[in-house]
Amino acid sequence: MIRVAHLIRPAAGGMRRHFILLLKKLSSSYKLTAYIPDDDFLSRELKKAGVNFEIIPFPPRGTIWSYYRLGSYLSERWKNEKFSLFHFHGYRAALVGSLAIRKLGRGKAVATIHNFPPVGFLNKFFFAMAKRVITASCQHLIFVSQAVKESWKLGENNLNSSVIYNGVSEDFFEAEGLQTSIEAGGEKEVQIAYLGRLSKEKGVDIFLKAASLFKDEPKIKFLVVGEGEEKNYLMELAFKLGLKGRVEFLSFQSDLKAFLKSVDVVVIPSRQEAFSLLAVEALALGKPVIASKVGGLPEALGNFGYFFPLENHKALAQKIIEVGGKLSTFPAEEARQWVQKNFPLSKMVKQVEQVYQKAVESNV
Repeated sequence: MIRVAHLIRPAAGGMRRHFILLLKKLSSSYKLTAYIPDDDFLSRELKKAGVNFEIIPFPPRGTIWSYYRLGSYLSERWKNEKFSLFHFHGYRAALVGSLAIRKLGRGKAVATIHNFPPVGFLNKFFFAMAKRVITASCQHLIFVSQAVKESWKLGENNLNSSVIYNGVSEDFFEAEGLQTSIEAGGEKEVQIAYLGRLSKEKGVDIFLKAASLFKDEPKIKFLVVGEGEEKNYLMELAFKLGLKGRVEFLSFQSDLKAFLKSVDVVVIPSRQEAFSLLAVEALALGKPVIASKVGGLPEALGNFGYFFPLENHKALAQKIIEVGGKLSTFPAEEARQWVQKNFPLSKMVKQVEQVYQKAVESNV
């Protein structure tokens, strides 16, 4: 059985769910060892799936020196291991892993890139260095959307890359899981939900500003679900906007499917979004999704998304009114079929396995 080492940086949301789903599926065909940051949820899920893992000191925010030290640490850990392939998740993990196998002097690798290049002069300088190391060390790069791939501007390295969309777990396609909001619009309270990391790039402040325009609409409730560095700021912003009692902040939901089934509309107001596994999971359950028109979101939602211009909370509020007025006619079954055709987990796993085969057979 082929031995594969997986390395992931600190992650949450869709990236972490993608990692867990992928390893659960691959574990039946490959002998896996996952090298992960200290993350209770990730550890628990991998343990339940029977995937061997080791916790490593991966810093949430690192410097080139801390990444180099971690690369050296991993090269020592991997010295006596006979891995056929390394799979790095996230460009920072790809940098660390690439430094490790370069120091080790052997190892074929692939990397999944989940994000756009960073902004800012120093970040761009760091990224340019990281990109050179990664493209020189990995046999293949997997991008989670065409938008992310294009942003990397690979040039002559383009042939050794592909787009593989994040896959939705099969249980989201069960007939009992399909939910239409036909009751909404009567006496039922309509729930509009944001789910994800509470950070600036996710645009939760835009969501709250849009919510503030509905103070006189008692049948609409707004939910903010997640954790992150901006949580206190966002709770203060909600108070300043007069949203006490109109917006409810909830912690991370372990049963995402059950929670999605309980809401009426999902909003993704991101300033930057590589793909969004959440978007396609919501569509799979027949939930309309309102999203900013950025990054890989148009690829994820196709003709079933309701888009608004970046940063425009008034346009988002208009979309909420538009979608709320036709919940009963949203084409839930067609949306589910779109997701089942384009983003099933089985398709993603098959494509990853094809990349593995080519990488292992590569003479480079």
